[in-house]
Amino acid sequence: MITQTRQQTIAQDTFERVTEEAQSSRFPSLRPLQDSDLGMLQRALLRTTRADAYSQSASYLAMTGRNGLWLYSTDDTFMVVASHPNKNDHLLLFPPMGREPAQLFSQALHDTRISSGQVQLARISEQDQLLLAWVQASGHMTVAPEGMLDWLFPVHTLSTKAVSEHKGRQFRNFRHGINLARDANLTASLIDLKCDKAAIQNLTNQWAAESIRRRYSLDDLVAPTNAILSLMENTELPLHGLMVQKNGVPVGFMTWEETDPVNRTATSQCGLAVEGKGVIEFIYLSMCEILNRRGFSHLCIGGSETAGLDQFKRKMNPVKSVPLQSAFTRQP
Repeated sequence: MITQTRQQTIAQDTFERVTEEAQSSRFPSLRPLQDSDLGMLQRALLRTTRADAYSQSASYLAMTGRNGLWLYSTDDTFMVVASHPNKNDHLLLFPPMGREPAQLFSQALHDTRISSGQVQLARISEQDQLLLAWVQASGHMTVAPEGMLDWLFPVHTLSTKAVSEHKGRQFRNFRHGINLARDANLTASLIDLKCDKAAIQNLTNQWAAESIRRRYSLDDLVAPTNAILSLMENTELPLHGLMVQKNGVPVGFMTWEETDPVNRTATSQCGLAVEGKGVIEFIYLSMCEILNRRGFSHLCIGGSETAGLDQFKRKMNPVKSVPLQSAFTRQP
């Protein structure tokens, strides 16, 4: 095991080497990613094993980068760059993948196409600790709590089989919600966008109008759903969803991506419930049942911006929880 002191020494040595190389070499290519590129991106993302399943989800990256998404790459290393969905002049740089991640990141920090505004290294997991140590050794970035996006609290992964069965003491609170849902006679069906798109948008608008908080605009709240609906309509990404009704009236929905069929991992993308206790538990149960039948053993449901949402996700007894960090360029 590499000690923290040794890791910092390695990072400092690496920083000095790659900074010199970055300054003397041609900068990597930077090109915008269109909907037609997302299938290629998904295949590239799955070539590397990541603890954080969302960092391998083209749908998640496209939803987050709905205001701008780019590929920064050399022949053997690449990095996804996104405009922050809620801030101007702020770029999210997701951990590079490939042969020379530190080299590529160093080039990005010296590349004026990227480094002119606020730059954030986003979704840093334990497997990126050497890169993080290098970033800190550079003196250009500092680690700080994530203030707006969905990884202030850990990213959780569920067993679809365990949630489908929801047995045992660890699911007691979750079962309470399911019992309330059954008493309300809720039903779930797969989304057909031709029939359900307007209902999903209406639910989202209703939820957003009731949920506006000081730091989020109405557009901030509805944009993720609209982005996923657009991806479902305009790409071949493996996106699916379900609609939940109460007495024939839509009361919630959920979408997911079947991200990694080889490792049987899916990622939930966006969803919400607008009425009654137990609806959101019923939504997650229905999603896990569908995925379990389709052979997906794990469902990553992401992290949270609030302690309350994190507490809800823990009711489903995650089988893996991955803490993430953010680092930001130091401002003058």
